[in-house]
Amino acid sequence: MLSFNLYSQKKTTSSMSNSTP
Repeated sequence: MLSFNLYSQKKTTSSMSNSTP
């Protein structure tokens, strides 16, 4: 669960910043 949350947050940040995942 924690990993999924972290991954989701990272993905969102990446999407917003449009950077590499």
